[in-house]
Order: sequence, then structure tokens, then C-alpha cells
Amino acid sequence: MDCSLTDDLSQKGHYPANISLTGFSAVRANTLRWVVALVLCLMFPASWANVGSVINILGNAKIQKRTGQTSPAIRGDFLYEGDAVWTEAASNVQIRMIDGAMVWVRPSSELKIDAYKSTDRGGARNESSLRLLSGSMRTVTGMIGKQSPENYRLNTPNATIGVRGTEFDAVYVNVASAGQYRAETGTYHRVYQGSTQIRSGQQEINVSEGQAVFVGTQPNSPPVRLQNIPDFLNLPPAATTISAAPANPVVAARDQIRIFVRYGNTNISSGETSVQVDNGRLSWVPVQQLMGQTALLVGSEVVESNRLNIALTASRPVGNQAGVQLQMGDMQLSGRQGVVGQYRMSLELPAATWVEVTDRGPWQGVKKALAASSSRYEFQKVFIMAEEKK
Repeated sequence: MDCSLTDDLSQKGHYPANISLTGFSAVRANTLRWVVALVLCLMFPASWANVGSVINILGNAKIQKRTGQTSPAIRGDFLYEGDAVWTEAASNVQIRMIDGAMVWVRPSSELKIDAYKSTDRGGARNESSLRLLSGSMRTVTGMIGKQSPENYRLNTPNATIGVRGTEFDAVYVNVASAGQYRAETGTYHRVYQGSTQIRSGQQEINVSEGQAVFVGTQPNSPPVRLQNIPDFLNLPPAATTISAAPANPVVAARDQIRIFVRYGNTNISSGETSVQVDNGRLSWVPVQQLMGQTALLVGSEVVESNRLNIALTASRPVGNQAGVQLQMGDMQLSGRQGVVGQYRMSLELPAATWVEVTDRGPWQGVKKALAASSSRYEFQKVFIMAEEKK
């Protein structure tokens, strides 16, 4: 029997008020728990099963239930189809969906969950339908976006975004927020990894990795690619502001660099990861994208890589094929204010040449985490290389 709602109720202690476990033996109490769970499964339809949960909050946010009730968002809150998440200024909410997708709702934003179903959780099909009503968000899609991209969509008031397994930003600037964003009203969209399609009316274009597009609010406005990416499309996922700090200017339009990472042996590409950044421009990159699912020792705390983002800049003068200057700077920990500068790294990368970084930068944090967890451990060698995006 799969009934996520009853699990949620039991975890929070929300059993019917007229049922008491006082005086029962442990065995009888456990039996009663499952009887109550069965009754609740029959009382509530499957559509009331939770579809995600709040895992981090910075600042203040609210959840409006499908019933219309509104309450302050609390870490650990379960979310259901029809719920909406509102963030206040200088606030950010991180959500994990049931298929493993991650969603960050940035300041002064509203995101509604229209539909979210997974066959792994008893749904008839995989489906993800979110609606960004205002403000900004970042998402890393999960199983639904990868296995059933035809059933994934993110709507804004004037556009629809579909995916093929990806990480991207979406921003809807309305009349009230145009002054804050210093931008024309409409939908802005940037792809960090993978690809998307954005539709407005009957017009649709594909958006590739590293590209950004805009759809205006005028009738029949088509999606158009942006030559210059706005600063608000270059923020870390857990940002609590809608403006970016001054960044290095882009050296040339669409001039990009891809950073490759291999583990163990440079001749084996099976474990290779990579990220793509604009030449000379500061980018916030999820640590998990560079290092996979691992843990780092940050101060005295072991932190999973999916909770960390790192500031990365790769610079090469236009036309210079001699090498790349790579800088890994501060890290931001989801759910925490401020940044961590513990594993900064700067190095020169000769063109198309692997350089070992096993004991440098954030990889040193992985090695320390392994050492702290066991008296014996193995840590593969790590190599890094930079190439121009062709």
C-alpha cells in the first residue's frame, strides 16, 4: 500500500483527535497506527499525496494551500498539488520534489504546483506542471524531466517551457517588479545544463546550454534569444536578492569555456563531469555538477554536495589559445546566510591539458570529509581541463 499522505500525518502526529495511543502496548499501538493509516488512505484520494517538501528557508515565506488557507512556510512542510509558495523580499525557499527535482523560489516570487505525479509514487503517469506567477526561480529537473520530458512544463503568464532533462532559471517580470529588475516586462529564461523549448502562442524555439531568451508581454510577442545575459539570470540558486554583484564583463558574445573533470585516470571518460561558463564572467555553479553526489568537510561540518554552490570564473583573452585562468572562489551553503571561502583555488590550465587538483580547492574538502569519517579511506586522483566551447 502506497499512501504518502498518511505517512505525512503520522510523522507530524496528526491522528484524529478522538484516537489515543495512551495505555496501549507497543505492539497494539503499532497495529492501531496502521489501521488509522489504512482508514486515511481510503478517506483521501491519491491526489492528496504529498508531491514535495520544503528543505530550506532563508528569510520569510508563506504557503497557500489548495483550500485557500495560508500559513508561514516551515522547514519540513509537505507540499501538495494546488499549493502555492510565496517568498518575501530577501528570502529564498528550497524545495525537493518527489522525483528528486530541486526547486529554488527566489525573493518576492510566487510559484504554484498545478500538477505533480510520479509512477514511482502510485501515479497513473509521470507529470510535472508548475506555474511561476511572478519573480524568479531555479530548478534542476528530476526523474520526470529526464524520463518523461513530454509531460514536464513550467508556465509563466505569457510563456510555456518544456525540457529534456536540465537545469535552468525562469524569471517573470511584471509591471510592479520591472523597476527592481531594471528590465522590460515578460518572461526571461536561461539554460545552464541540458536544453529546453519555450513557446509563446504558436511560436516555439529551442534553447541550448548557455543560452538565454526573452518573451515580451505584448500580444503575439515571439521568443527571442538574448545577446547579453541580464545579471538576474546569473545568480546562485539560493540567492536572496534579485540583482547580481558587479561581475567581470563578458569578453565576447557567446565566447564560452567548458571545464572538464575526470577521476582516477585521464584516459577513462566514464566518470567525467563538466560545466560550461561564459569567458571571463563569474558564474555560480552547483558543486554536485562538478563533483557528483559526494560530501565535503566545511569547517567541522560534513555537507552534501547538493547543498553547495561555488563561484567559478574561467578567463581567456579573445584569440588566445595558450591557456585558461581558472578561479574557484567562495562557496554558498543552502539554508545559510553568507559564503564560505575555505577552499578557494586559482590555477593556470594549459590548452587541452589535464592538470591534477586532487589536493586542491573543493576536492581537498572531499578528501578531508573521507578522512574524518574513517581511519581508512580511498580517494581517487582528480584531474581538470579547459576547452573552448565549439
